[in-house]
Amino acid sequence: MKPVSAQDYYQCKRCYGASSMDLASLTDFYLPLIGVDAFGIYQALNREDEATHVHEELMAWLGLTPGEFEKALMALEAVGLVRTFIAKESATELFVYCLYAPLHAQEFDKDIMLSGTLKGKFGMEAYERLRKRHEGQKAVEDMEEVSVSFPEFFKPSFDAKFYLASMEKEPSSTGKALARTGFDAVSFQRVLEAKGLRKNALSEEELGKVEQISTLYSIGLDLLSDLVMDCLRPNAPQGRKLDVESLSALCYKASFVPSLQDDLGESSNVQSDTETARMIKLMDEMAPAAFLKLMQKNHNPAKVDLKLLEHLRLGLGLPNPCVNALVFYVLAKRDNTLPAPYCEKLAAALVREGCRTARDAMDYFSRTGRRRKKTPEKPSPIVSSPRIEPKTISTVATEQEEDTSDEAVEKMLKNLFGD
Repeated sequence: MKPVSAQDYYQCKRCYGASSMDLASLTDFYLPLIGVDAFGIYQALNREDEATHVHEELMAWLGLTPGEFEKALMALEAVGLVRTFIAKESATELFVYCLYAPLHAQEFDKDIMLSGTLKGKFGMEAYERLRKRHEGQKAVEDMEEVSVSFPEFFKPSFDAKFYLASMEKEPSSTGKALARTGFDAVSFQRVLEAKGLRKNALSEEELGKVEQISTLYSIGLDLLSDLVMDCLRPNAPQGRKLDVESLSALCYKASFVPSLQDDLGESSNVQSDTETARMIKLMDEMAPAAFLKLMQKNHNPAKVDLKLLEHLRLGLGLPNPCVNALVFYVLAKRDNTLPAPYCEKLAAALVREGCRTARDAMDYFSRTGRRRKKTPEKPSPIVSSPRIEPKTISTVATEQEEDTSDEAVEKMLKNLFGD
């Protein structure tokens, strides 16, 4: 993200057709993710012409400071509603905002990043209620339909050239907002073509699966293209040429080679060289699968644990560094186990908190721990059971559960890795 000055200029380009704009989807699905400031910016930019304007006027109109505008713009870029380009012009800079239409309800539901983050924010039950509001009713099934058909009414000649020209075209998602994951689809397809795969051999849905898998395991484009080529079924029909399960398995194995991974996480910007700081850096830089292997003293993770990581990353939308911090925390606190319900509960809380780095996640664990420790315990009812001496089991569990100070993290490291 390039810092935006109030004196910088901007232009808008609408990269979608008028019929693509779904205000209901924008309001119901995107507004909770991006916030009201970003929602207002998107609506204002959509009203602009293609002339050059200065940011100062737009910010004043919206009542936003440059910092607030920049933060809201980043939210729009992250969900794919806006793509920002920049061209330098003397002392000032020209920003070009390319606007994309929101996904319709069914398209949004299929996007793992977008729908997973919204599910993590509101929960599955609330998300399902929201999704059902956008479902149409089924047509009448127990009656005879008497509607006239298109050919009956218009009597077209389908062998005419203006029909034949249209039959070769397929619907595309051009102009649709797609969540930004750090995966460069254009560069990836170029790499595939260089290795002999014809253009458009893979469907958009298959490329979407490749993107989600690569994001989970942080596989570099060159290696990823090799793995995709190994998982192709040349004789399969269009849309089913990629063996997604085999690709996921190969990426799972390849993710344990750190030199072949891309760094898709945000940095915690830790400057110190303590053991804790080094661990925070590892959390920020490693793919979740590789990090879990490190936590297990270089033993490959079980498939059930890999499925849990996949759910935390893709289903709930938790960033890689936060997944790693959660894994580290839970392993240390739950006797080297990863209870799925407990992990999901923590992951949902981290998503709601907006955590992006490992430091964010560890700070959250620390804050919640301090708040709970300050809460006075309710007196236990008098019962005729054996008396538990001074330090009760529940007290010990609470202390073990909550302490995430640097000293406690150092202790966790020693417990996990030995001396």
